[in-house]
Amino acid sequence: MSRAMAKVASSVICMAAAHQAASTLGNIKSVKLAPLSSISGRARRTTVRVSSSVLDHSWQARQIRAKSTAEKEKEVATEEDIISKVKHDHAELEEYFQNYKKAHSQGQDDEARKWFNQFVWEISRHSMLEELILYPMMDLLGDRGKELADQSREDHHRTKEILATLQSISDPSLFDKRMNIMMAELRDHMKMEEEEDLAYLEARTDLDTRVTAGKTFSLGKKIVPTHPHPSIPEKFVAIEAALGLLITPLDKLGDLFTPFPTKG
Repeated sequence: MSRAMAKVASSVICMAAAHQAASTLGNIKSVKLAPLSSISGRARRTTVRVSSSVLDHSWQARQIRAKSTAEKEKEVATEEDIISKVKHDHAELEEYFQNYKKAHSQGQDDEARKWFNQFVWEISRHSMLEELILYPMMDLLGDRGKELADQSREDHHRTKEILATLQSISDPSLFDKRMNIMMAELRDHMKMEEEEDLAYLEARTDLDTRVTAGKTFSLGKKIVPTHPHPSIPEKFVAIEAALGLLITPLDKLGDLFTPFPTKG
């Protein structure tokens, strides 16, 4: 092939290549791309969906926190309820009695006497505060409420008399027999009080009222007598409170010289 023909062939090949390239570019340019507005719309919808999901989770988290806070507040309020306070005291009295019995059965008379002193200290405060706070509340709840309160006052008076007698008994065997009798009667009283008095009170009062009474019940333990005083009337609240406050300093002084168990 002559040089002239080679040049012609080369030119033809280059032109063909150029034409193919142009055709390819033309095809590429003719490809229809999705409009930018459409892509942006999808992006916006995705963003909205993501934002909604985040908001949903945030709302749920707030609801959970609010529920948790409400439950905690209700739990605290329930603990402050005078009904819970009374039941807690009942459980403590049973615990102190069992500790007394354990020490007595092991021949540890001094330790048994300490647990008896602890028992007296707690039941004296407990009974006085029930008479000053719980039973007057019951008196306001109709004839049945007053009837239940009066029955409980009678039970208290009986317990105070036995406890006052017990404090003068030095023989461990006789002391234990009287203590068992007193505790049997006290258990009947506490059972009736929880199943009837407190149930009656709960059904007819709101939680806020009982929480207020419960807080007063707790504060009162710092100022009421710590020994049984059968001579103080259980019903006349003003007189009982006044006499109780007069006797409290004497009880506190006596506590300084009274042996108590070492707890914990």
